[in-house]
Amino acid sequence: MRRKVAKKHPILPDSRFGDVQVTVFVNNLMMDGKKSTAFKIFYNAIDKVAEKTGEDGLDLFKKALENCTDVDFGYDHDNILYRLEKDDADNIDLLNIDNHGDILNLEGYECFGAPEYAAEKEREYLQKYNDVTEGSWVSWLNEKRKLNSYTFICDSGFVPTEFETSIKGYGGVHSRYEYEFKDYNFDYIFVCLSPMYV
Repeated sequence: MRRKVAKKHPILPDSRFGDVQVTVFVNNLMMDGKKSTAFKIFYNAIDKVAEKTGEDGLDLFKKALENCTDVDFGYDHDNILYRLEKDDADNIDLLNIDNHGDILNLEGYECFGAPEYAAEKEREYLQKYNDVTEGSWVSWLNEKRKLNSYTFICDSGFVPTEFETSIKGYGGVHSRYEYEFKDYNFDYIFVCLSPMYV
């Protein structure tokens, strides 16, 4: 006897905007089936964007996704490297919006003494042994000559080191409160779902 075929359930629009695209995005954002938490995170982010820009947050979200059909979600920055390696990506124009620049991690290198010595050792291990961490993946891309340009957007007050400014195509550090997006044409968007950032 044949089993019943599972019914396909249509994707319903979200309750706030009445938009199916929002529901699909939130379904990808969701961890452990906590849909209400995922919606709260999404709506909070949209509200913050609207507050900071003075524009409609949902419209800005859609502009960013409009020309980018390639959006990945991951729980740590290593997922970015896996994806870029898989695609054998090079000539990358990187716009990193984060709390730290992902250039040097220094974690595990403190035993080499002062931060400048630890940074030197981390670079050496990165070059010699391909020892990349989720805190040094931008340096790894730079060492592998895959970067075309790098711009870092963060909370204000970040002061870059000499090494950070030596990254190829360094576009500077910009405050997330002041940076203005002029172009929404992204080839690839990675959204980190680490509990540290969400």
